[in-house]
Amino acid sequence: MYTVIIADDEPVAINMVKKIIEKNRSDFQIVGSAENGEDALELIRQYKPDLIISDIRMPVIDGLTLAKETGQISPDSFFILISGFRDFEYARSAIAYGVSDYLLKPITPTNLLCSIKAVVTKVDERNYQKQKLILTDLCNGTDTDNEIVARFLPYSAYYIALIRYNGLPTRFSNHPNQHNIYSAPEELISFYGRDEMEGLYLIPEESVTEDLITFINKLGGKAFSGVSGYRTIIYSTEKYSTSELPEAIQSMYHALNLSSVVGLSQTIDISESGAFPDINLTREDTANLNNTCSYLLDNRRYTDFHKTIRSCHHSWLIEKRSQLWVEHCVNVIVSIISRYSNKDEIRLSDSSLTISDIFYTATTAADLAESLIETYDILLGVGINQVTTDSHEYFEKILKFMENHLETPLSTQDICKEFAVSQAYMSRLFRKHADMSFVQVLTKMRMERAKQIILENPELYLKDISRMVGYEDQFYFSRVFHSYTGKSPSAWGRQECR
Repeated sequence: MYTVIIADDEPVAINMVKKIIEKNRSDFQIVGSAENGEDALELIRQYKPDLIISDIRMPVIDGLTLAKETGQISPDSFFILISGFRDFEYARSAIAYGVSDYLLKPITPTNLLCSIKAVVTKVDERNYQKQKLILTDLCNGTDTDNEIVARFLPYSAYYIALIRYNGLPTRFSNHPNQHNIYSAPEELISFYGRDEMEGLYLIPEESVTEDLITFINKLGGKAFSGVSGYRTIIYSTEKYSTSELPEAIQSMYHALNLSSVVGLSQTIDISESGAFPDINLTREDTANLNNTCSYLLDNRRYTDFHKTIRSCHHSWLIEKRSQLWVEHCVNVIVSIISRYSNKDEIRLSDSSLTISDIFYTATTAADLAESLIETYDILLGVGINQVTTDSHEYFEKILKFMENHLETPLSTQDICKEFAVSQAYMSRLFRKHADMSFVQVLTKMRMERAKQIILENPELYLKDISRMVGYEDQFYFSRVFHSYTGKSPSAWGRQECR
């Protein structure tokens, strides 16, 4: 609902504007009217309306002064000035005071409604931008003004759902704890996350017309169409007011970090889940790993070492050990291996990037174990090299293959199969020659191709562009594009095609 205040020294003129709005714009609420500029200013101060419709000539405070004063006390309000013929050029100067439009008397329903429609577009864009800023603050724990939150997130109560595909965001990303917001302006439900594999939904209570988890599954299916792997859903059957959202959102992310298990799809209602397991290893856990691995490596029993690692990962999956808990185990194992490794500190440091990529892209516990085993072998300096070369020419060959298949849903596993190499090797290759992960390089390729398509074929539909660069769902593509460029595809295209 949009709010409007009408100001005119002629009651007949006020009533005429009221009737036009009430008859044609049910989405507008007239919150007040005034016959002089001073009373109008008090109403504006009280309601901070979306729109003020004012005559230019009024007692006490004229329309131009009212527009100027409004810019100080309610800068988000929009203004339509009404003027007589002799005031028309004078009214045109009101643009300097932020006036959106000016109408010449006598006004007609057609002209007024056309002007209101243009203002609505501006109000919606303003609300969208304000909402994005508020959501960013809410998610990142920044203090927010409750009055502003309530205005731009106007529903009485919200359900919250957090959906994550595959591993947690790598700590080596540019902003691992910052949220990159993308939500379509026309959508009631805001969708965003720390990267394109994650979404947080604020769901107005009024929009849920079926079982909540069924509703959430539909949202996830639409937003992540074509994404493969395991999925973690964190939600709550409790509803939250706007003032409760910051703490509730932080609780959602805390629950995700503590409960995400590599290779295991889960749906968790945090209002019923109780306490989450500790992500820290006990002394007994560390001692068992140290004793077992040290014994096998002391005796160069590498085959048994591999079997032990596989067995551990299988047990950890059965026990629902979280990714963060398993990462701590891996850190212990790497620390043990470093005592037997002839690799320098730089190579050991590089392995951290590889391991982070492996956790991010692995879709099963078995894939995770095999990729980690290969990384361990490289640190130990044992095993057989998988490939005959890791030259830049070889890497360019892989990039060429990716460029020629951008329209297909490429994954790390697809590239590994095509070139008969492991996921761990592929990760090291991309880190060495591109200083980025496979996912980052693929995203960059797709987004640059999409930008080229938009420039060369601005008439193409978004759904066609998204499919041409390997995304089945145009909303998901738009979100990735926004993450990459800072703008939606349409906004980026308008800017570049000027």
